[in-house]
Amino acid sequence: MPATPSVATLTRPSPSPTGPGRLWRRRLPDAAGVLAVLVAGAAVMAPALGHGASLGPYDWLALYGLSHAPVASIHGTLAFDQIREFIPWTTLAWTQVHHGHLPLWNPYSAMGLPLAFNWQSATFGLPMVVGYLLPLQLAYTASVLVTLVVAGTGAYALARVVGCGPTGAALAGVTFELSGGFMLYLGWPIASVVSWAGWLLAAVVLLVRGTRRRRHGIALAVVVAAAVYAGQPDVLVILAAGAVVFTLALVAARATRAGGGHRPGRALRDVAVAAVTGAALGAPLWLPGLQLARSSVRRTGGRGFGGKSAVSFHDIGHLLAAGWSGQAVSRDPEYLGAIALVLAVTGLVLGRRRAVVVALGALALAMAALAFVPPVVSALADAPGLGAVVPTRSVVLLALPLAVFCGLGLDHLLRAAGTPAGRALARRAGAGMALAGVVLLAWWAGGGGGLRGTAAANRASALQWSALEVGGGLAGLAVLALLGPRGGARRVAGAVGALLVVCVAAFLVAEGGPLWSSSPDGFVPTAAEVALARAVGPSSVGLGADACFRADQPLVGVLSDVNVSLAVREMSVYDPLIPASYFRTWHRTSGEHHVPAGLTGISSFCPTFTTAAAARAYGVAFVLEPGGEPGPDGSVFDTTVGDEDLYRVPGASAAWVTPAGGPGGAAAPGAARPVAVSYPGPASWRLTVRGNGPQVLRLALSDVPGWHASVDGRPLALHPYGGVMLEARVPGGTHVVELHYWPAAFTAGLGLGAVALVGVLAAALSPVVRRRRRVRSGRP
Repeated sequence: MPATPSVATLTRPSPSPTGPGRLWRRRLPDAAGVLAVLVAGAAVMAPALGHGASLGPYDWLALYGLSHAPVASIHGTLAFDQIREFIPWTTLAWTQVHHGHLPLWNPYSAMGLPLAFNWQSATFGLPMVVGYLLPLQLAYTASVLVTLVVAGTGAYALARVVGCGPTGAALAGVTFELSGGFMLYLGWPIASVVSWAGWLLAAVVLLVRGTRRRRHGIALAVVVAAAVYAGQPDVLVILAAGAVVFTLALVAARATRAGGGHRPGRALRDVAVAAVTGAALGAPLWLPGLQLARSSVRRTGGRGFGGKSAVSFHDIGHLLAAGWSGQAVSRDPEYLGAIALVLAVTGLVLGRRRAVVVALGALALAMAALAFVPPVVSALADAPGLGAVVPTRSVVLLALPLAVFCGLGLDHLLRAAGTPAGRALARRAGAGMALAGVVLLAWWAGGGGGLRGTAAANRASALQWSALEVGGGLAGLAVLALLGPRGGARRVAGAVGALLVVCVAAFLVAEGGPLWSSSPDGFVPTAAEVALARAVGPSSVGLGADACFRADQPLVGVLSDVNVSLAVREMSVYDPLIPASYFRTWHRTSGEHHVPAGLTGISSFCPTFTTAAAARAYGVAFVLEPGGEPGPDGSVFDTTVGDEDLYRVPGASAAWVTPAGGPGGAAAPGAARPVAVSYPGPASWRLTVRGNGPQVLRLALSDVPGWHASVDGRPLALHPYGGVMLEARVPGGTHVVELHYWPAAFTAGLGLGAVALVGVLAAALSPVVRRRRRVRSGRP
């Protein structure tokens, strides 16, 4: 078998001068490879985009509350977070940016919560930034497509750096971007973080090799920052752990193979400096984000959070087909397909002596351990500070080294095509493909392994696509096994490589395409939702029945966070960083322990208001009840909205004052007086307070770090109130009180990021400056 060209041969520019035409011909194969990756990404989205340009399961809303509408069937119910969180947050962030505001605060969920610093909104991430440039109904679609492009091209770049030719790299890019784990989480920040993994590892490889250290160090820093801004901290921890394992394994393997010429200390230092610089560039997000997380429900994490049990080894069968377990879509699908698996084994076996392949193997083993080995999962769940990490999400990153192995396997087959060694290699790969076919046939003949009804039908459908893929793989490998040293052998091998890429892409598109749905117009509120928005205006509305998401019961009002798209303030929220004080305070107020059930777990806070006093305590001015049900004690019927009744809470307001006659200026017993509030911006309040003596101003505003107040332009101290809200002491007379949200940690993060950016720019521009100085001084 011919020796595989070194990476240096693949990436080093030709020493001979080349004209524009020859340069274009050299780049044409890579252009075709990248185009294949982009076309595959477009193909998996084509069925959904054929029905409308706004990606997302909008029809899912038709089942609940005031969003209820007649619908024939619901598509993609596993994607409920897309419509419950990410699309509303995208709408809010896009609206704020287009009104000239930084998207820092969400004023519509509960008593207002941070938007940018809950991480998952990813308001500063590249996908969202691209969405800001497009019309609102296309913003979320753009973010999804950008994530696909980043993932596919990153895997392509990594495969090229590892040593694959354009066809093998194209197969790696297609396999990773359409892999089961990635497609399941596409549209979540989980996929956005992992999408940068290919670019991250490619930069690490180039930096460890020691050529063009400045350029590759800058690239690594930028990619690290982009991964931070992508918005999923627990997956960012998994990606960082994987990158550390990969880097250490790569440096160690090179040290044992490169003799005295390799400098492991310098390589590790370069990677560490670049990674720290990238983390500093991301400081405007993670500094305030960590501050917020410390007081949130995620600080406890641990066993109370879902996803802490290892993926069953039985689920490894999903590697061949998504319907292995009989579900239409598995919760942990790792499907890659038979061709990808056979070629991945081929690439790993043939490249096992190369340092970069060893490093990728170490990464794959580490990610598999996090997902499939129960003791490892349990240890991570119990580790201090890591309770909120979901180890099983490592299956998304596991697909990257497998995809690169797949590309390497195809590359070996194509390079050796037409030789005796190549024919023997094709026969061995064909035997592996035939074995996969036998396994599929055994499943089919076994009647679904005891499955019945819909489960058996789901498995049969999945196995049909798998069987077609195996047939295409066998045909391509048969051609390579028979290919002799004729003049057109290279051209025939190229066609076979393209065929195998198409077969893998077709299989993965068929498996992943049904995951997505879309709408022609995006979010369109129902008549009942419009009526609610008009009836309550800027006031807060609470719910008189259980508002937590449950699949087995109807819902009152608007689904948590969907209200954000309506600009309706609702005392209900679905958010990853809900302050833990919300739950403690509700227990003191109502005597009830708020323990959300169902799929949403600790991310939901949706209290049920049964008295007007409880509603007033949280600044809730209206309460929605199921049609015909009495309102909270002390409330007054206002109007009917859809098939629900809206009750008004007398005296309720987002702000109120009481006399400050107690010790130290504390509130004295007496009737509270509402204070009108105006909102100059999404993260600012303005109030005019009048009184004959000192007063305590209380605000139905979440007590989180970052709020600042002034009275008549002078600083005004804010204090916690009720364990979850804010209050301030205001002197007698008429005064204007203004509040705005801007965390000090955000300012510190901007400063740290600016220092890092200056360092990056200095490193990037220093060669240019030196070159100009040489020219001016006449030195060569």
